[in-house]
Parts: sequence; C-alpha cells; structure tokens
Amino acid sequence: MNIKRYTFSLLLLALFMVNSYAQNGVSSPLSRYGFGQLSDMTIGRSTAMGGAGLGLRAGQQINIANPASYSAVDSLTFLLDAGVTLENTNYSNGTIKLNNKSANFEYLAMQFRAFRKIGMAFGFAPFSKIGYDFGETKEPITDIYGSTTPGFSYTGEGGVTKAFFGIGWNPIAGLSVGVNGEFLFGNITHSITNSYSNTSVFSNVRSYTARISTFNTSWGLQYELPVSKLDKLTVGATFTPGHDVNNAAYRQDYLFDAANEKYEGSTTDTIQNAFQLPKSFGFGVTYTHGRKLTVSADFMLQKWSDCKYPMTYADENGNSTFGSKTGFLSDRKKISVGAEYIPNIMSRNYLKRVRYRVGGFYATQYAKVDKFEPGKELGLTAGLGLPIQNQWNNLSVVNLSAQYVHVEPSVKQLPVENHFRICVGITFDERWFMKWKAD
Repeated sequence: MNIKRYTFSLLLLALFMVNSYAQNGVSSPLSRYGFGQLSDMTIGRSTAMGGAGLGLRAGQQINIANPASYSAVDSLTFLLDAGVTLENTNYSNGTIKLNNKSANFEYLAMQFRAFRKIGMAFGFAPFSKIGYDFGETKEPITDIYGSTTPGFSYTGEGGVTKAFFGIGWNPIAGLSVGVNGEFLFGNITHSITNSYSNTSVFSNVRSYTARISTFNTSWGLQYELPVSKLDKLTVGATFTPGHDVNNAAYRQDYLFDAANEKYEGSTTDTIQNAFQLPKSFGFGVTYTHGRKLTVSADFMLQKWSDCKYPMTYADENGNSTFGSKTGFLSDRKKISVGAEYIPNIMSRNYLKRVRYRVGGFYATQYAKVDKFEPGKELGLTAGLGLPIQNQWNNLSVVNLSAQYVHVEPSVKQLPVENHFRICVGITFDERWFMKWKAD
C-alpha cells in the first residue's frame, strides 16, 4: 500500500467532512430549542447497539464515547472510522402528516498507539444540529380598515461540531484512564417572520444568531474485572465539567414592506457570555464472553437545568425581555442497552464471522417548550459488522445499522416525529507500524 497516498486521502476526507457540517442533514421543529437536536458520541459499533459504549473496550474498534478505551489499541494498528447517515422522517400532529428525507456525512475518527500503554485518537463528530422550516396562520383580525390574516413562519439552521483529540493510558493491569480535549464550534440561526395578508401592513422579521467557539474536556475511566477464563466485566465512567461559553447572542428586528423589497430599519440587542454547557455524568457496564458475545448498558445524565440560555421572555412586570438565564432547559437522561454476537470469528464461513448487533434506548429531551415538561425519545437499533476481505489483513469492517426513533413532545401543538435512519460506517484496520525484515 502507498502510505503517502493513503494519508493524503485521509486529509481530503477530513476537509470534506468539516465542509459538510454547513449542511447538517436534520429537519426537526424541536431543533428550534436550545442548541438544537443533540448528538451522542457514538460511532460505528455502538450505533447499532443502542448507543451503549461507556464500557466497550476493543483494539479493533474506535470508541469515542469513553477516551479510556483508546489504550486498548495495540502497537501495530492504525484505525480509521468514517460514517454517513441517511434519514427519513415522518411528522404528524393528528391532522397533518409530512415527510422529509436527508443525508449527512456524520463523523471521522482515527486511533493509534502513541507510546507503550498509551493510545491516541482524534477526529470530528456532531454535538448538535439545527434544521427546520414551518409556519402557521392565525385567525383574521378585523378593524375599521378591513380584515387581515396574520401568519408566522419559523426557520432555523446551523449546529455545533465537536473536534476532539484524546489519549487513553493503561497505568496498571485492568485500569485505564483517558481524556478528550474538545473544541466546539458552529453557528446558530433562528428566524421568526410575522407577515399579513394586507399589503399595507409591514412584515416583522426577528432573528436570533450566535457564533459558538469554546474548549472543553471530557474524562473517562474503565476497569476490567475477569470473571472466568472467557468472561469479564468492564466498568466504564465518564465526566464532562460544565463551563461558561464566552460567546455573545444577538437578537435583531427588521421591518419590510409586503413585497419584502423595502428595508425600513432594524434594532439589535446583544447579550455577552450568553451560554453555558452542562456537567455530564455517565456510567456503563459491559459483559464479554470470549470473542463471541458482548452485552452493554449505559446511563447518562446531562445537567442542562443548571445552564443559562438566551431567550425572549416576559419579566416580572410582563414586559418582553431578551436575556440569558437558567430555567429554559431541563436535565437530559438516557438509558442505552445493546448486544453483539459473533458466531465464530475464526471460521472460514463468512456469515459466521459477521457481527450481529441489536439495541435500544430511552431518553428525555433537554429543551422545555413554553415551560412544559420535556418530551421523550424511544429508539430501537439493529445492525451488522461485515468483515472486509482483502490481501492485507482481513480486519477492516463495514458497519451497517438501522435506527427507529420515536420522538414525542410534551406540547400537543408540536408534531410527533418518527425517524428511520440508515448508518453506514467503515472501520479501516491497517498494520502501519509493523517492522518488515528482508531475507
């Protein structure tokens, strides 16, 4: 293999991925709230296992959910994992049904052994996604000038990307610790347009914008406990400290005539240091039986209720105020379970070397809508890990997964969402650091 050509291809792939985040492939009215639709740090193998991954530890698969897992990679291996997602979403509020299709280049991650007992990984993954476009019409207003019908349209786009660089260290037998250094960046744009059927009435456009750029860390721990010669338990835990995001939020109001041609004026309100990110805690357990069976379960808690977020709200005197405070978001909890079964990884029969995966999860949403309690999400997943047969090592894998996610808001006016996603990922496992000897 031409190493230089392969490395150049990886760099092009990374640049393509960064550019692709401008088109994030999400369409959900619920992404109007908070930072948008949140993405968990799950890739490849764990995507088909309900997102469970805090206790997963394997030298041939990258697990960015817990940086302590990086130390599992051996000294000869270089791993590359990249994935795309195809999504079909149905919306229904009881009377109206809509459908949307989207696609997105999802993640890119690389991992290798840096030093003895120390593994290293870096890459990109989504933190949140924003994408929606919907509207509503109100009852007509009648006065001395006649009748006019007001309408509202809501649009949003953007999201936040997470670039990470992490190390995992195995200081003593069974124990591994790790840390990810993370740079979060992206743009948030929400717009509300209030227009009228009467051409003599001006339209009002209100936009909320922010540019996010901040550093963060996430810490991980894994401990392997042998149960028998073939069986073991791996306990995993993660912690992400909360912190202020020192970025400003802006609210702008514009006036246009009915043809949207004449600009009448604008006002801008600014909030400095408008955002906070939450403390996050995770705990997971994985049971493995040889190289045949893996069962995992995770619990995650994100303390969004402690975080301030910019919103327009009514103050104690009933006046409309643009400010940043706590109370707009709620804690997010998620329970994930999953399993992987390999009939016989050493078999000559291809189907017996395939990884068969299944899982599910339950989560509460973090964004409150009009102060109602958050909604809920229920997901079912299944997938295959298909070995790639080649002339080098037969260790690379194509990861296919299907996800069904049912999202039920607590507010009846918002639609119920049913997402069906197909995730396609490839894990390249290459022997880059082998020393060859010539006879």
